Amino acid sequence: MVATLFWVPIALYIAGWCGVFIAYWRGEDAWPSWGRWLITVGWGAHTLLLFIRVAESGLAFPFAFSAVAWLAILVHFLAQRRYRKTVIGFILPPLAVALLLLGEVAVRSHAISERFDLGHGAVQGIVIVHIVAMLLGHLIFAAGCLFSIAYLYGEHQLKAKQAGTTQSRFPPLSKLSALNHRAIALGFFFLSLGILLGFLAGGMTGVAPEPLSWRQIIPMLVWLLYAGFLLQQTYQGRRGHFSAVLSIAGFIIVTSALVFELTVLFV
Repeated sequence: MVATLFWVPIALYIAGWCGVFIAYWRGEDAWPSWGRWLITVGWGAHTLLLFIRVAESGLAFPFAFSAVAWLAILVHFLAQRRYRKTVIGFILPPLAVALLLLGEVAVRSHAISERFDLGHGAVQGIVIVHIVAMLLGHLIFAAGCLFSIAYLYGEHQLKAKQAGTTQSRFPPLSKLSALNHRAIALGFFFLSLGILLGFLAGGMTGVAPEPLSWRQIIPMLVWLLYAGFLLQQTYQGRRGHFSAVLSIAGFIIVTSALVFELTVLFV
């Protein structure tokens, strides 16, 4: 029963997160009602799962992951009551899912013989989707970087009073800034999906992960970087030049992380 219940909040959080992302992508401030309802029901199932786990195992170390995930959704609700913006709902549910999966991987690492009841083919499929999602995220971040470079070039030309030649080559600066923001949001979605699938694949193999491996830390740092990017754009409204520079810096970090990952895999 506990094994089945474990998947209920994860499935509901992901479904609700997709609804919130769709609203965010469309530029809507309020949550979609069905996305909010799914996350709420998932939080209830998560609460029940916590009580059962505590009754069975006490406050063991893996419990901390599930508890922090539960608190992340609570912050998600509290923040939404004050700020009628979808960006909080866009960021915190995947964080909660990642923590739940990471906690389950920690549990499996203490009992290697226990594995998720899925075949080797399913694991391979999830790994493939994980890689594709991560690559898509990186490619879309690259597109955002190009939009930022075009924005800075257009801004420079405009300040130099050479706007006539720039306007014929590039869209308006406001359009480039909006395209950059949408690219970051979409890349963040695929990055989050890739990280979640990576945790899931790790738990399904039943192999204990390396503690604090750089291959785990770097994607999470990149995720936090772009989460901060989206938050500052939403609540501080600092787009334009500042966001363009931040987007380029973020892509440099993402590229460095990708090079490091390839070095680890092939060297």
